[in-house]
Amino acid sequence: VLLFPNGESQPGELGHLYAGARTALSGSPEGGWYNPAGLARETATTVTVGVDLAQYQRASVGRSSAASAAPGSTYFAVAMGSGRKRNASRLAYGLFVHWPLNRDIRVRQRRSEAVGASEVPSAVDPGGLDIFGDGIEKTVSSTGRGRMSVLSTGASVGFELRRWWRMGVGLHWERVQFMESSTRFTTFGAEGGTGDDATYRGTVHEASRYEGQLDRIVPVFGTQFDFAPAVTFGIIVRFPSSDVGGSGAFELTRSSRSTFQVGDSPVTSLDDSIVAEGHGLNFNLRTPLEVRYGLGIAAAGSAFEIDVIQTEGVPSYTVLPLSPAEPPSSAAFLPPPYRTRLRPRFRVAMGAAFTLRDDLSTIFGLRTDSSGNTGRDAVFRRIDLFTFTWGLVHTDGPLSGSPVISYQVGSAKVAFPSPLGEERDKRKTQYELLGIRLAVTVLL
Repeated sequence: VLLFPNGESQPGELGHLYAGARTALSGSPEGGWYNPAGLARETATTVTVGVDLAQYQRASVGRSSAASAAPGSTYFAVAMGSGRKRNASRLAYGLFVHWPLNRDIRVRQRRSEAVGASEVPSAVDPGGLDIFGDGIEKTVSSTGRGRMSVLSTGASVGFELRRWWRMGVGLHWERVQFMESSTRFTTFGAEGGTGDDATYRGTVHEASRYEGQLDRIVPVFGTQFDFAPAVTFGIIVRFPSSDVGGSGAFELTRSSRSTFQVGDSPVTSLDDSIVAEGHGLNFNLRTPLEVRYGLGIAAAGSAFEIDVIQTEGVPSYTVLPLSPAEPPSSAAFLPPPYRTRLRPRFRVAMGAAFTLRDDLSTIFGLRTDSSGNTGRDAVFRRIDLFTFTWGLVHTDGPLSGSPVISYQVGSAKVAFPSPLGEERDKRKTQYELLGIRLAVTVLL
């Protein structure tokens, strides 16, 4: 299963163009996402809306690859100013909704190799397989699918204390939808042996499914300082999430069978079946403390911002509690813990805008999105991502529109754990996402 929590979609007309680097320069209404202090920049009511017209994603693991057209992100935000003059203290409010990309990745694998008798699982090992000196043919066919989306909505308030100092607070409500499923069919076969007319056949079928839904609340605090007419420094603190409630379920199954015969001797056979499942369980996915520092420069004809994002770690915790196999299982089985953790990490995002003419500008963005997961994580895979954005902004009075192209890519040697055992399969993996977005902002 190739699923990872980093590389989330960035909302907002300019925020997406800047690859998320809007901590310092964000204004209404995208301040609800990037810095609530920015809501206080304007006095009027402003509405922004955007939709991904097309999303194409491709994942390759080893020699296998899969491509699909994915559902895109949609967002809506509104900011309401106090209507006071620019040189007076102002209070502004913002509401936003973000339907992000529903990350849905499928990967298929098939491979064959010769293995020794010691590498045959005990569930299909009747003993005596070392007579096959040329090895035993092992073929594995597997399919994994991971799907996750985080619907985010919330409200923010921004206040201008001085002409050069703004502060804001916000509350984000997030609904997480999560699913991972995998199947693996393994066959073993050998004939001959050392001077014996021997045959061996073995099959192992494994399937797993984890799913959950979670509601969580994330408070945020932000501030912006104008050091000069063209220079702004911003900070936003995203506090650790608090769970409102979550529910999950899991199902793990394994069935195996083998036959082994030497000459005219009786056939030795093994049959094994394991079922472990649970429903209505506590489901938990946390987001850690995150602090963003942004420095923005907005001069005549151009603008630039660079953000440094510091994310704290999260100690290992159980995402979904798993219970051991029960009858009618024919063997005892305790599933490996379904746990995850996050390491502390630093990320960088930057964007630059240049005026082409009075009503047209172009903007470029770049974001690094390192993974906070480890190679031995049971829930998420570890893969670092890079996002590139480019687009145009056309203005016509109170209206602006932006077509945007974004490209996200990441590659790594990824460890894929087996849900029913300790075996880990490392494969060269690459993920790509190409998107086209159209955004519109209206000043009312």
